[in-house]
Amino acid sequence: MTRIALTDPLWEQLLIVLYKFNRMTIIMADSFWQRLRGLIGMPSLPKDKGMYFPRCKIVHTMFMRMPILVVFCNKKGQIIKLIPSVKPWSIAFCFKASGVYEFDARHYEVLLQQKDLFSVQKDLQQAIFEYMHTLS
Repeated sequence: MTRIALTDPLWEQLLIVLYKFNRMTIIMADSFWQRLRGLIGMPSLPKDKGMYFPRCKIVHTMFMRMPILVVFCNKKGQIIKLIPSVKPWSIAFCFKASGVYEFDARHYEVLLQQKDLFSVQKDLQQAIFEYMHTLS
C-alpha cells in the first residue's frame, strides 16, 4: 500500500474542519485486493486519511457504513466531477474519469455549509495537483 503525505497550505486551509494537523495521508488502492476491499466495512475513515483508486470510473458504497465524498479526476488530475455525499448502498460514476478519491463525507458537512461547492472543488483541485506532483 502506497502512502503519500500532503503538506500544502491550501490543503490545510481546506481541511481545517477535518483535522488539526498539517498532513493528509492518501492511501492508494493499487492492487486487486485493495481495490476490491476499498473502504468496505470501515465504520469511519480517519479525519486525516483519504483513498485513491487509479484507473477507476465507477464506485459503489455497498456494505459501507458511511457516506463518502467522491472526487473523479481525469489523467491530468483535474477534477471533472465532485459528489459531496454518496450514501451507503449507492453507485456513482463518471465515464470520463481516470481515477477517484474518496473521503468520509461526514467530515466535510460543516465545510460545505461554510463554503460553496465551487470553492471546495477549487481547493481540492490544488491539493490533488500537489499529490500528483509527489508521485512523479
